[in-house]
Amino acid sequence: MMMAANTRPAGRLDVVITESTPWVVVTVSGELDLSTAPGLESHLDRVLVRDGPQRVALELSGLLFCDSTGLGLLVHTWKRLQPIGGELVLLHLPKHMVQLLKRTGLDKLFSQRDTLPPESLARTSPAKR
Repeated sequence: MMMAANTRPAGRLDVVITESTPWVVVTVSGELDLSTAPGLESHLDRVLVRDGPQRVALELSGLLFCDSTGLGLLVHTWKRLQPIGGELVLLHLPKHMVQLLKRTGLDKLFSQRDTLPPESLARTSPAKR
């Protein structure tokens, strides 16, 4: 099979969801792009349908690639959490993601950490109805 030099084969994205009260940790590894973003969005939809403020941490140490579709999904998730008093934290960002967020100005939007915030620092505001 011949491929053009400037095209990429379809990537793979693995998602694992774990609870670390009060956080839901979504571990993402592989490539987050046009072909894989819908799968992650489906997982996030299931996480975000819960009642009350959501605290979602995206653990991204295994993220190999992220395009504009992936960035858009991160922003969309952040926007969905804001009106319900939720919080989104990006954990263990690889160097390429730190650079990408800085280049796009999104480093000012997202909380980037190496560990989950202590429970005492988590927001406790009630969900807006």
